[in-house]
Amino acid sequence: MMREVIANQVVSTPMGFLFHQLKNLQSAMESVVIEEEPKMKAADILRRSGVHSLDIIKDSTAVHQSPREQVEAFLNQHQYQSVIAFTDGAVEESGIGSVAAIVLPLENNVPLLSASHVFSLFTCSLEAEIIAISLAMELTIEYFKKSVHKKNEEKMFVLTDSKRAISCIVNQIDQQYYTSVSKVKAAVRYLSSLGIEVVLSWIPGHQSITYNEKADSMAKEALSQKPCSEISASFPACKVRLLRQITSRWQTRWDRSSTGRATHDIIPTVGQQMKQFPDSRCVAISYNRLLLNDTSLKAHQHRMKLSDTNVCDCEQGIEDVHHFLFECTRYRAARNTLLQTITSICEDAECNRRLLMTVSSLLNPEDLQAFTKKQCLHILTAVFVFIRQSGRRL
Repeated sequence: MMREVIANQVVSTPMGFLFHQLKNLQSAMESVVIEEEPKMKAADILRRSGVHSLDIIKDSTAVHQSPREQVEAFLNQHQYQSVIAFTDGAVEESGIGSVAAIVLPLENNVPLLSASHVFSLFTCSLEAEIIAISLAMELTIEYFKKSVHKKNEEKMFVLTDSKRAISCIVNQIDQQYYTSVSKVKAAVRYLSSLGIEVVLSWIPGHQSITYNEKADSMAKEALSQKPCSEISASFPACKVRLLRQITSRWQTRWDRSSTGRATHDIIPTVGQQMKQFPDSRCVAISYNRLLLNDTSLKAHQHRMKLSDTNVCDCEQGIEDVHHFLFECTRYRAARNTLLQTITSICEDAECNRRLLMTVSSLLNPEDLQAFTKKQCLHILTAVFVFIRQSGRRL
């Protein structure tokens, strides 16, 4: 009995919790070989990728075309003039992933080139997307080795629905995916020797774009295959797996905790990062104390026996967070400004203003998933302005 108590105490500490999750991960990966992290050379770090990027998806409202129509227009312009490839990757919960690529050749009478296979490694979604791009380049290399229609200078367009994969390759921003990116670089160098320029472009997923949907279904179908060799795991995949497992347990503990329920009502999902912070330190402190439901409002002060009453000075009700934000007559002018901003944002988002008429939605609008990130930032900015104009130091 004593051993169980001690074990529970160890797991309850942050480092003990991390160690416990590492043991769980180790037991789940007993048959997996972790690949040795490659050593990067200075020349590889400094050498440019040799890949360019192109933005073919413009603002739909500006060009009056949907993303699908814009991709179709791009195909009509470039098909049979340049090689165009569509790529996609898929990853199961277990970590086994697959990739697929479709290449549209230069000739009209030549069938599409396509390939898909399951990874022989324990992977993550970003790694799968990068390797899918390298697969498309390998197909293109094989195609040009046999093609007689190649010009002195050619372009190859690779269309993927992963912006981060493009950034990793073009800008070389995430060196932990060096092994996967190096495969792309090797293919790019070979294509460059053939006089072929590689251009990556992002397209949105699940927009009924024909070849993108086909690549997606091919990647998912490939998951039913078994890995052809011993399963190994890269360091990035291990990090993603461990983070996912820890976040899952963290979420479970946050949902089941008996404390912090008021904050849980506002921020039910763990791991959310603050996208914008007030310029004023006083406003920042007040906002955080509103999230913690521990302020200088009389309802909270009375709960801690620091005030004789919980009734607001306006004498219109109990001074809690809801009363402060939506009811107190002393802040009517500041509230009118807040409501005008909210109304304008809701009209742009084509949703009812009542969505934001609760404490949780106003203090954490991102959890509603009804607004864009930019609109959420505007809502929070309006809340910060309201707190500043109220003159309260909560």
